Amino acid sequence: MFTFAMSKAKCRLCLCPTASQPGVPSSIEDDCFEAIIKNVFRFALPTFHIVAGVKTDLPLLVCFQCSNIVRNFHYFSEHVIANQKKLHDKWDENRHMPQPQPPISDNGSMDNLIQEIKRGSEEAITNSLGTKDNEYDSTSTINKKSGSEFGGNPSGSEPSEPQKCVAKVELVETLEKMDKRVDAVTKQLGVLIQKLAQSRPISKKRSIDFGVSFHMKPITNVEELDTFNQQLNDEEYKEKVLNWLGENVTATDNDNRMQQTLDLIFSRAFLPEFSWTGKSRVGKQKLAFRNYTNILDVLQTIGKTDTSIVTDRELEYFLQKKLNHAKDRVNILGYTSCHVDPKKRKK
Repeated sequence: MFTFAMSKAKCRLCLCPTASQPGVPSSIEDDCFEAIIKNVFRFALPTFHIVAGVKTDLPLLVCFQCSNIVRNFHYFSEHVIANQKKLHDKWDENRHMPQPQPPISDNGSMDNLIQEIKRGSEEAITNSLGTKDNEYDSTSTINKKSGSEFGGNPSGSEPSEPQKCVAKVELVETLEKMDKRVDAVTKQLGVLIQKLAQSRPISKKRSIDFGVSFHMKPITNVEELDTFNQQLNDEEYKEKVLNWLGENVTATDNDNRMQQTLDLIFSRAFLPEFSWTGKSRVGKQKLAFRNYTNILDVLQTIGKTDTSIVTDRELEYFLQKKLNHAKDRVNILGYTSCHVDPKKRKK
């Protein structure tokens, strides 16, 4: 017969014996896991039960498989909420906040500079043509008057030679103004190209320095993983992590930078508990790495270089490959480098 006393050794959710389940169980009294439990379930999980004045303790442990399911649902829910907020913000921005055309400056983009050249050229040509038409009309009127009143050319079909010279002088002045404008824009282009050419190599230190006191220890269990992932919601803490990783990651290509970042964040003995989706080839339940979006963002940020970024697809492909072979790397000492053939990358 089942009793509350017997249930102490069982999982609080599935009531299976926790000792017979693989992996490390979680406690509902752990702060991080308790917050996840409250987000997933709409009912409370008390730690004791009172019947007829008798207090009986209830199970506090949740087996690894159940805790993994709860965590996956929690992180999936958070991911959906974040995506809906992005959609709402994008719709609201497009509807109420149209972006004005930015003015040209030394720090302007190449597209802005090119558009400015086109606008300036079209305006100058239009003004020039308008000036010529007005001058020709006024010249024809003067010729007609001079022909009738002073015995000049009565037809008025051709302007006099001095008046033609005046129109040519005005056109030359307009062209000179266009040349000056093109020279100014060319200088702006030169400044932009010079800045691009003087791009510095990867810097080991980020722009914000929080001192040398900050240090991270590799994550070894689920509780530390949840704590770290939640702490990354704090922008100041996240910047400390990025700054520390930026000082310690020395590779110059995307894959090796992400490899070094993994080795700094996670214990190699803990990484085999992950897969990308949470499933394994033998059907064993694992932690789904794709649900830890804060950690994924850290990997993408540290993995990029001055000349190349890490796309979502590249990050997924990298982690699928590394997590599939995580068990083979448990006993390897020191950093290992990645040897990736770009032709074999999945597009």
